Amino acid sequence: MQYKYIILLLSLIYNFFPLSSQNSSSIKIKGFVFGYDLDKAEPLPDAHISAWINDSTLEKAFTSDSNGFFESTVANVPYRIEISYVGYDPYIVTHPVADDSGNINLDTCFLLSNNLLNDAVVEASNVSRRLNVDVYLVTEKMRQKASNTLEILNQIHGLRYDRMSNQIRVGNETNVLYLVDGVAQAREYTLNLPPERIARIEVDKDPKGRFQSMGYGAVINIILKSEYEGYSVNLQNFAIANVAGNNGDDWLMSEQPSVNLFYTNKKINLFANYGHGIAKWNMPIHRETTYKDLLEMKSRETGPNNFYDYKGNVVNGGINYKLNDKHLLSLQGIYTSSKINNEDLLTYEVKDIKNNNATSFTDNISNNTSSDDYTLTLFYKGEINDRLNLYTDISYNNYQNDVDGRFIQDGTLLLQFAYPEKRDMVKFNVDVNYMLSDKLGLNSGYSNNYKNYYSPSSAGLLDYKEYRHNAFARLQYTPSEEIGVEAGVGMEHIRTRQASGNHHYLKFLPYAEFTYNAIKNVGLRMSYLTNMDYPTLLHLNPAQTAIDELMVQSGNPDLETSLRHSLSLDLVFFDRLTLTPSYRYSPKRISEYIFSPDGNQFFTTFRNIKTKEYSLQLVYDQPIGESFNLTSTIQYYHATAAHNGTKNSIDGWLADAGLSYFNPTHSLMVELGYYRSMTKDIRLQGYQMLDFDSWVLSFGKQLFKNKASLNMTYFLPIELGVRNKQMRVMEIPDYSETKKIGLQPYRNTLILTFSYRFGSGKVRFSSKKSSIESEERIKRTFDM
Repeated sequence: MQYKYIILLLSLIYNFFPLSSQNSSSIKIKGFVFGYDLDKAEPLPDAHISAWINDSTLEKAFTSDSNGFFESTVANVPYRIEISYVGYDPYIVTHPVADDSGNINLDTCFLLSNNLLNDAVVEASNVSRRLNVDVYLVTEKMRQKASNTLEILNQIHGLRYDRMSNQIRVGNETNVLYLVDGVAQAREYTLNLPPERIARIEVDKDPKGRFQSMGYGAVINIILKSEYEGYSVNLQNFAIANVAGNNGDDWLMSEQPSVNLFYTNKKINLFANYGHGIAKWNMPIHRETTYKDLLEMKSRETGPNNFYDYKGNVVNGGINYKLNDKHLLSLQGIYTSSKINNEDLLTYEVKDIKNNNATSFTDNISNNTSSDDYTLTLFYKGEINDRLNLYTDISYNNYQNDVDGRFIQDGTLLLQFAYPEKRDMVKFNVDVNYMLSDKLGLNSGYSNNYKNYYSPSSAGLLDYKEYRHNAFARLQYTPSEEIGVEAGVGMEHIRTRQASGNHHYLKFLPYAEFTYNAIKNVGLRMSYLTNMDYPTLLHLNPAQTAIDELMVQSGNPDLETSLRHSLSLDLVFFDRLTLTPSYRYSPKRISEYIFSPDGNQFFTTFRNIKTKEYSLQLVYDQPIGESFNLTSTIQYYHATAAHNGTKNSIDGWLADAGLSYFNPTHSLMVELGYYRSMTKDIRLQGYQMLDFDSWVLSFGKQLFKNKASLNMTYFLPIELGVRNKQMRVMEIPDYSETKKIGLQPYRNTLILTFSYRFGSGKVRFSSKKSSIESEERIKRTFDM
């Protein structure tokens, strides 16, 4: 059945292709576009060239290639030609003259940079709000403050570097996919790129197309400078230490040393990374549970009684090979290993309601895992012609995990379980972009995903196979630079096979987007999006894990994939203030579910439930003078859940604010921040708090001409506006639970990050560039 969708997609593309036949145009426009910035000149890829019939009528628009070269044909000699690029003054030619051959040869056009900023954030002239993405030019001042990609991203409106988790937040979204020049690369490679290699950043908060079924909340595309040659070695260590003794005997809570290698020449880009990590978190937990007419259990409040010990390694590497300037092959692999030991040691005061007596006992519950994860991916990206671009990849993933657990009460072993978990996955993607005209584009694609989960245990064999076929097509219409419209639909056929039987699902994934930037200093983007959430091995595996003597946890192999509808509106003012109301609806979200079949034994598993989420977010950035910058975010959220007559609702608010100071003379940055980040994640029968609140003081210093970077972040012991416990609250008629996790280990905590980068590199100009001297062309740009 799935092959019908493939045929339908190919038919759709075929029917559009005849529209690509070119007019019998007689005038050819060609030349090079270079950017001039701080006595440096380099080609500008994807620069926007437009030919105008008159002041209000656009005849044709096209872009430059990776060498800054552009060439296109028009029917008549245009009235005006404009060349523009984010962060540079436009290059305008009025009444161009064609030569005897009917060509308009603009030779090399130099655009002067307007990005020598004195403010701490990206100025409006360095931001381009396009259909689907916001594009931010990386300026020299941004590079002065950064030693890697993370610190570049931290300076972009609406993005924040969370130093405790060492990841980027897009709003409050942390599930982010990172691309380099449109190709998914290993996170360790992407986030440790040298700042001098980064040209611009593209942020997509509503991933569509081939990303629609991946479950990511945002996509960040890192665009590198073209024609760069050189090598770089980056040595880094990231460490977290508790200076107040709040983490038991383990003052060193985490350490992550790593080494990153990069080499680039005209044809090849090589990269490799090795990282080792340890983490030891000792948290105080207090738990109160009531089993109706059976037991009331309350744990004693002691010191740390949850002990988490992690050891892991990450190795990745890859090669990007340019067949020529328009075709790229890439091969990359990543291996991750980890060992996690998690132990709860809780002493309970127990009231036996059934027998009307009281007692106490100590539960020792340990869950240990040891996993290996391998992924190998082959990519191709190519520009077939001026209108047609092709992307394809194929990847294989193998994951193996050994689980071992024990439940001991007062020294007596009550339950022991050990079982393996395995996952094999093969994925194929093809993505085609085709320009039907200068204003109308078609993006279509197909993906095939095979997944097999396998796990034998005492609770039964999990042998779950999933086959997914996804085809999509979307049209993008941009009648002008100020207006853009996009609409499309995806179709996904899902077939699952497991012991309980076979299931087939057909999902339709419509989406639409509208952007409007015609009002000066005001931008609007409205989008409707559907995407998928798929059950994981944790959700599916029926193997049982002990919670206490009456409660066990297991997965549900009959879960259905969840379809999520999202509607959002972005209103942007002066590229500093963004207001975003949003709504999400999931008719079959995967959520935790507690039940008791007989009132004596209790189970926590997973079900498909209905949820609705509403939020209103405000993001504001404001430079203060030459050296200070204020960033702030506030968000209100409300969520509801329902299933079989049971309903629940939660609400809350989040906020963060940071005041930073940067001294370019000494390459010194200081920032004071308040982050109210702890959020309630709704369950059908309660909620689970995630994240934590904090006051943070950060110092950053670039050393040895930005070759070395030292960052120190101190989580202050300030109680104002800070919640000290994570809460988990669950309740059904026969059971109630309140669990509190003390966050003392996060207070008086010091994070130190030191990196040292050495190497050399330069921008290599294309041999096709004009021989006309730079100074002459620069003078012409001034004159215009």
